[in-house]
Amino acid sequence: MARRKKKGKSWMANPANWLKGDRKKKEQEVVKSQAKGTGYSSYQHKGWDVKAYMAAQREKDKQIQLVLEKICSELKRLHTITTVQGRNLPDLLVGATSSGSALPPVEMVEREDGLVARTGVRRKRKHSPEGGSGPVDPLSDLYAVLEGSALVPFLESKLQANSFLEIGRHLQVYRVIIGIVREMAGQSCLVSLLGNLPDQKSSLHSLLQGMEGQARIMVDRIGKASANGSVPKPGKAGPSSDVVDAGGIAVQGGDGQVARDFLALSKEVTQALKNTGYLPDINGSGSVRSDSPSPSSSSSPSPVAGPSGIGEKEKEVNNDNNTYESVMAQLQFDSIEFENSSKTGHSFITEFNKAGNPSSQIIFRVAQEISSLAAPNSLPVTASSSIFVRSDDEKSTLLKAVITGPEETPYTGGVFEFDIYFPNMYPAVPPKVTFKTTGNGTVRFNPNLYNEGKVCLSLLGTWEGAQGEQWNAETSTIIQVLISIQSLILCPEPYYNEPGFERIYGTSAGNAESTRYNEEVFKNSLKFAILGQLSSPPEGFEEVTKAHFYLKRHSLIKELETQQEVYKGKDVKKLVAEVKAELLKLEKPGVVNVSN
Repeated sequence: MARRKKKGKSWMANPANWLKGDRKKKEQEVVKSQAKGTGYSSYQHKGWDVKAYMAAQREKDKQIQLVLEKICSELKRLHTITTVQGRNLPDLLVGATSSGSALPPVEMVEREDGLVARTGVRRKRKHSPEGGSGPVDPLSDLYAVLEGSALVPFLESKLQANSFLEIGRHLQVYRVIIGIVREMAGQSCLVSLLGNLPDQKSSLHSLLQGMEGQARIMVDRIGKASANGSVPKPGKAGPSSDVVDAGGIAVQGGDGQVARDFLALSKEVTQALKNTGYLPDINGSGSVRSDSPSPSSSSSPSPVAGPSGIGEKEKEVNNDNNTYESVMAQLQFDSIEFENSSKTGHSFITEFNKAGNPSSQIIFRVAQEISSLAAPNSLPVTASSSIFVRSDDEKSTLLKAVITGPEETPYTGGVFEFDIYFPNMYPAVPPKVTFKTTGNGTVRFNPNLYNEGKVCLSLLGTWEGAQGEQWNAETSTIIQVLISIQSLILCPEPYYNEPGFERIYGTSAGNAESTRYNEEVFKNSLKFAILGQLSSPPEGFEEVTKAHFYLKRHSLIKELETQQEVYKGKDVKKLVAEVKAELLKLEKPGVVNVSN
C-alpha cells in the first residue's frame, strides 16, 4: 500500500523538518519505548509460520484422538460386560450396597507451597484393597481411576474453549469427546463425574449447559439458510460428509450436526443427573472446594482503609466497575433487523443485496463466528473499554459493532460504530469493515480511521504487515479484528500510527506533536462519540449507549476533567462542561433497574 496522503489535517506536522536538528537532543533524552504491535513498524521481521503451526496442531489432534478413542472403546466394553446392576455413586460413597464396599474418600495431593489446586495436580483415591487382598469391584475401581485421572480436567479444558469456531478446527477430537461424555452419562456409576467434584470450578454439566446458547444460534442460522436453499437439508449430504471452508476449518458435518449433538448431549447429561438424584447440588452443600475463603468466613479479614487494605474509595470504584460489567455483559450480543438502506441502515446493504445467496461454506463459517461472538466472555467487557455486536438472522453475513473508547486515551468513554460484511469469498479473503463515527464524513479520528470510513489494518488487508499479522483463513477471526481495532487503533498516542512517525517517538518534538494531535482527537470524541451518540445512538445499540453513559457518568466526568488540564484550550473546557451537563441529566435506564 502506498504511503497515504494526509487529507484535511494541516495540524499534523511532518517530522522530517525537525529530525536533523533534534537528533543530538534525542540522543540525550530518555526515549520512551513503544509497545509492540501498536502503530506501524518496518515489518522486517518474518513473523510466525502459520502453516507449520497448523500442521503441528493437526498432528497433535491425531495423537489426542487416538488416546480418546481408546478410552471411549474401553468405556463401551466395560458397559457391555459388567454384571453389577443398580450400582450408583451414593451406594459406592456411603457403603449402602449389600457387600458394604464403599469407596474411600478422595486424597487431595498438596503442592510444595501448601496449596491444593486442581491445576497441576490429580486427585488420588485409594481404591484398591490394601496389600492386594480381596476382590476388586470393577465399577468402583473404574470410578476411582477416572476421578483420579487427568480425563475429567482434560474434558473441562476442551469444553471451556467453547467456541464452535474452535470446535470446527478440532472436529474429530470433539466428536470423540461427545462419545466419552455420552458413555459416562449412560453408566450410573459414572454419572456423578459429570457434576460438581471437589476442587472443581465448573462441572462438565455446567460447561455443556453454557454451550447451549451458541449451539442454538448455529442450528437456527443453518436452519434458516436451509429453508431458502442456500444449505443442504440436514442429513442430505450423508452423516460422514464434512464441509471444509477455505481456511481448512471443518464446519459441522455440512449441516451443523455437531451443534445438534452438543444440544442433545446437554439434555442427556441433565436427565442422567436428575435420574440419579444429583441435581441441583449433586455432592451436597460444602462439598465443592472454593479457591478462596468465603466472604462470610470468620477467618477472612474485612477490608480496611490504609496501605494494607482496600479503602472506601477503592471499594466504591470496584463496585461501580462490577456493576458496569454485570449489566453491560447482558447487552454484548443480540439479533436485530438491519434496514434496507445504506444511508440509514448498514453500509454494506447494497453489496449484500447484489451478492445473492452465500454458499453453504460461508453460511457455516459465519454461523460459527457469530455463535462464538455470542459465547460468554468471548468479547471484552470492562469499565475501561468494551465491544458490543449486533447481527441480523436473515442477513447473516452482515454485522454491526460498537467499541467504547478505552480509558487513558483521547477516545475515552466514546461510542465508536463499525459496519462489517463477510464477502462471498470469506474466509479466503478478510471481512470488510467501515467506520461510521466520522461526523458525517468530516472527521478523521486516527491515521487508521479515515473520514470516509476506511479502516486501515493489516488483518483487513488494507495495510501491509508481517507474516502472521495479515489475514489468514485458517487462524484469523472477526473477534481478532475487533480487538485489534480496540487495542491498536484506539490507543493512547494515535499520532504515531502514521507511517514513519515512530522514529520520533518519545522525543520532545514528538511529544509536542502527539499532544497536539490528541487534543484534536479528544475534542472530536467529545463532539461526535459522546454528545453525538447521546442524542442519536447507533441503530441496535440504543440500550447499550444509554446504559454505558449512565453507569460511567461519574468516572467519565472525572477523567474528562483530568484530560482537559493537559490540553487547557478554552474550546476543550467548553466541550467538557457540555458533556458533563448532559451526563448528569441522564436517568437510570430500564436495563439497569432490571439487572440490579
